[in-house]
Parts: sequence; structure tokens; C-alpha cells
Amino acid sequence: MSVHHPGAAMVLRSRADDWRQSGYRVRAGADGRLRVEHDERDRVPGGAAVEQSLRNAIMQPGAAVIGGVGDGCVLPLLAPRPPGQHGATQAVYLCEPDTDRLLAALSVQDLSANDGPIASGSVLWFVGPSWHADYTEAITSNPRLPLPDIHARLGTGPETEAQWRVALRAREDARQERARAAKSWSDAVMETDLAPIISGQDAMPPRVLLITPRFTTVVRHSIAAAARGFEQLGWKARVCTEAADHERLSPEAVVAEVAEFRPHLILAVNYHRHHFTGVPDGVPFVCWIQDDMLHLIEPGAGDRLGPSDFVMGTWAHRYATEWGYPADRCVVVPRMTDAGGCSPGPSPTVTAPEMVYVSSHSGAPEKILDRLTAGVGTGTPQARAAARTGLDLIALYAAGESLADQRVLRRMLADAARDEGVAEPDEGWLSKVAELLSLHLNNPLYRQQGLAWAARVAESRGLTLSVYGPGWDRHPTLAPHARGPIAYGDDLDRVTRHADFNLRLEPYPAMCHQRLIDSIAAGGFVLNRRFSDAEEPEARFARIFLDRLAERAPTTTHAIALLEPHERPGFVALLDRLRAAIPRLADADLVTYYQQRLQSGSLADYIHSEHPPGFFDTVFGNETELGGLVDRFLADRPRRDALLAEQRAAINARHAYPAGLRLLLGRVRAALEAERSRRPAPAGSPL
Repeated sequence: MSVHHPGAAMVLRSRADDWRQSGYRVRAGADGRLRVEHDERDRVPGGAAVEQSLRNAIMQPGAAVIGGVGDGCVLPLLAPRPPGQHGATQAVYLCEPDTDRLLAALSVQDLSANDGPIASGSVLWFVGPSWHADYTEAITSNPRLPLPDIHARLGTGPETEAQWRVALRAREDARQERARAAKSWSDAVMETDLAPIISGQDAMPPRVLLITPRFTTVVRHSIAAAARGFEQLGWKARVCTEAADHERLSPEAVVAEVAEFRPHLILAVNYHRHHFTGVPDGVPFVCWIQDDMLHLIEPGAGDRLGPSDFVMGTWAHRYATEWGYPADRCVVVPRMTDAGGCSPGPSPTVTAPEMVYVSSHSGAPEKILDRLTAGVGTGTPQARAAARTGLDLIALYAAGESLADQRVLRRMLADAARDEGVAEPDEGWLSKVAELLSLHLNNPLYRQQGLAWAARVAESRGLTLSVYGPGWDRHPTLAPHARGPIAYGDDLDRVTRHADFNLRLEPYPAMCHQRLIDSIAAGGFVLNRRFSDAEEPEARFARIFLDRLAERAPTTTHAIALLEPHERPGFVALLDRLRAAIPRLADADLVTYYQQRLQSGSLADYIHSEHPPGFFDTVFGNETELGGLVDRFLADRPRRDALLAEQRAAINARHAYPAGLRLLLGRVRAALEAERSRRPAPAGSPL
């Protein structure tokens, strides 16, 4: 107790030798367990019914506040409570005014286990005459502490509930005060010219608040790396997150950070300002899109952005062209990495495997489909169409085929809906369900198909395949290759660096995948599953177009005339390959078409995210091609190492965090200047 809760321990020590004088005693109950007793029985409620009631209550989601310990037998029930997703725990506030009753209970209960209610950290102890002041101070000073959903009194009177209500009013007063301070800062920012501050021309360094949940891996790692990138640019960075497993990153907590830190910029991954209710409008807010989450692409999502709201991401231009986001606030930034700066460190404690794959998409497709269909409803034609599309998708992979184009999946869903009697399927419903099927069903199907190829390639050559991530030990065929979770960061970088081959098996463009960028930057050699037959010819054409034709050739005829005679046959052949891979462009003038894409901003990913050198020498489309690459690079390690060195140099030069963040800040500054030019100039700077 003195280690984990020194304040409570000090109170208890003051009464350690006197608790028996207050009428408490310890006796064995009918069940043989020791219990605290007292002549006034309402001081020590207990028994099987009380314990079961409390057990049921605290097993529910939400924080709990407990007034008193009753006969002491409830203490072991308080922890550990079942952890939630990614290890989140529920807070328990134990409020015990009667130190003698608590000392009696502690005399019969051994709570010293590391995950017990003393050491776990999720049980907060407020003991003795000042318990209510201590409790009030705790929940008002730390807005990350969740307010209790569950209330129980075990031997305390109604005055305890009255004190809980006082504490809640104090918490609300503190919340309102922080909200006023955040709004005051926001108003000051709106009245100030941020351009010189964001550009680093102000005497004081600009400040950025980065928001991330504690209970993630990749996102938390990305935010930490972004904070370091901002600091390299001269910014002062603060990460807003939970400090302990029982805390919560609520909107109230974010507003409190804005009030205290007074940032000039706020950045969060996959969430907009309006997802943090109460964050004022004045401070520029950047949603860093790493995944096409449903709440980002639902109808009307883009309309909710204000003039100081931005999105950043590798494919941010799609949010303008496909989902109606304001184009001037969609900032295309390449995937960023700081893995290239990590030290090689010692080799892994186990022999490095020849082939490595890292993913959490280990679920059985049939079970995934069951959960998805339950989520979209049952018994309706739309629900039957979703279930049928999912089954058709599973059957497609069972036949050895695959699907990487979501437009095809959307057509499958629309056809199934019409077959079920829905004449004109709702566009919003189609988009939502197709996205669900793509993200949660097709994604693991595609990855697991490629992983099955890798398993057979490894087995036939006597190689080791190691699959890292949760749940693979329960996979029906890939369990022998499961190695459990691995920590994102140095641990993963070391395994990546020492493996002969790291696998990228995802159904989307290579340069959209963080794992590819981090692997190469860390010194890992990557073999890549082909995403589309168009990926290579389009990448090669886009490079020629951007480097040599964009400013000079409006049509294909002009482009051919500009090339050297010996270059023209190869260029025409490349155009033919691109038309064959994208049938809808069979009759198009490709140079004119790509000029239009350039003007619309939809070539931004090729401008900022060029494939690393020799990338297409590492691409496979089936099991045979994967085996061929493995054989070739195992037989020619100098070629493998030289290619990796070239790729790593390019990735570290193009994808470092400072470079990507400069792109973001330049666009934010330009947009704010344009917005400011439409407003009357301020009388002076309050900052």
C-alpha cells in the first residue's frame, strides 16, 4: 500500500493499532471465510447475495465508485476487472471513510498480488476523514479519469452519495472553466496571423498538440514519430493520450489539453475536430488519415469540416474527388517514417526467420462474415444481399481467384441486392456495406491467400516463415507459423532487418502501406504482392509524364513528337500495356487524360510517393512468382543487398517526417492566408 497509494497508507498507519477498539472483529463465516463483523450490522454488509450483486455490477463496462468495504470479502472482487480492447481497464474508486473498518478487512484479505486491487493501478483508494476532498481533487484535476457509471454503498450512509454529487459538481465546474480557457485561446488564434508562427518566423516556437489513444500500436507509434518530426522543425510538441490503462481520452480531456498547452495546431489520426466535442474552431485541426474508416467516408462527412479543418494522407485527394471534402484542405503527404534512424541493435534472441509477415487480420473469413451480417441487420433483402456477396467473395478465393478492386465488389453487392428484389439499391447503403466487406472481409481473405502461398513456398524450400500478430495461433492452417504479437518500433525493426524476406500482401497500392515504408527504412528487404495489373505500367507512365511531358504535351501525339526517335517504340508499347490493364481507357488519349488528372489533383500520390528503385523487381502475382523471387534473391544475395541499399536511401530521403510535415505546414499556411485575406485585418496580435 505504501508503494502504490502512499496517501492512503499514511492514513492507515495512524490507526493501525487501534481498529479493534472501535468494535470491529474478525470471525469465520458459515463458508469458512474470515469476515469483518460489528455489533452494528449495517456497517458490514456482506454475504453471497451482496458479493454476487457487486460482481455483476463491476463486470459491466464503465467506471465504478464504491462507498465502504462492507465485511471485507468484496475487496478481492475489485481487481482485476476484465481488460477491454487492447488492454484498457475500468477504473474503480474505492471510498472508505472508516479507516478501522478498512484495516479490519485488510487483516483478513491478501491483496498483494501484482494484479490485485492495490497494485493494479485501476483501483484508486480514498481513505479516512478526508476521502471526499481527495476524491474530488482526483477527478477534477485529471479530466482523463472517467466519471463513474456504477455506484455502490457497502456500509456507508447517504452522506457518501451526497459527497459524490459534490465531487461531480466540482468536476463540471472544472470542465466549464477549461472549456472557457480553450475558447479564449481559440479566439486569440483566430485574431492572429498564424502564417509567420507556423513558418517558424516568430520569436517563440510554435506548439502542436498530437492526439492518440493509448490502446493502439501503429497509431501511437506514428504520433510519437510525428512529434519528433515536428520537434526537428523547431516546434514544441505535446502528445495528448491516456497516462494509464484506466484513463480515457475523452473530448473533455482534449479540451483540457488545449486550454493548458495552447497549441497553434492540433493533429489526430483518423478523427476530425467534431469527433472531439467542445474543441473550439479557431485552432487549425488536421485529421491524419491512415485508414478509410466509415465515419470518414459516410455521406456528409466532408461537409462538417470548418475553414480551419484539414485532412492529411497519402490519398487525401480521393477525399475531395470521391467523398466531397473541400479540395483546398486535402493535403497529400507521403507515408512518413523515422525507422531509418533506429540503431541496428542486437540480433533477435531467436534465429531470424527467412520470411516474415506482420498482421492482425488472422480471423476466419466465415466468422468475420457472420459478425458483419449481424451488424447490417437480418431478414431484409439488403441483409440477404450482403450475406450473399460475402459468401460469393469467400467462394471466389476458395477457387484460387482474388479481388483487389472495390468497384468490382460494389457491383457484386448491387447485383445481389437486385436479385433480392431491391430495384434501385441506395447509394449510401452500397458505399457503406461495400466498404465494410472490403475492409473486414476481403482484406483478410486477400492477405491470407498470399500467406498460404508463402507457407507452401517456405515449406518446399525448407525455410522458416514467421507470422506475427494476434490470433494466428488459432488459424486453422497457418497456426504452425504463428509467433505471437510483436512490439511496434525497435523490436519489429530488428526482426524486419534480420529477415531475408519481409512480405507485403495487402490489397491496395504499395505506397499507401506504412509497413512497406517502415520495413525498407529499417533495413528490411520486402517482397510485394501485385495489387493490380495496372500498377506497374501506370507508375512507369506517370513518371515519364510528370518528368518530361506534363508541361509540354497536351496530347499523345505531342508527347510522341517530343521524345527521341529511339524512345518512341517503348513509349507506345507502354501506352498499349496501360490501356490493356485499364479497359475503360482503351479509346482514350492517355496524355490528355493524365493532364486532366493532374489538374484535378488525382496524380498527387505519384508526385509525392514514387515507388522505390527496383520496386517492380520485387513484385509477384501468384505462388509460382513468389517462389521464383525467393530462389533468385537467395542465390544472388549481393543483388538483394544492393537493391535494398538503393531502396533504403530513396525511402529515407523522400519519406522522413520533417519532409512530409513541411508539405502539410505549407498547405495549412497557404489555406489560412487565403481564409484570412477574406476577413478584415486584426488591429493587433493578441498572441
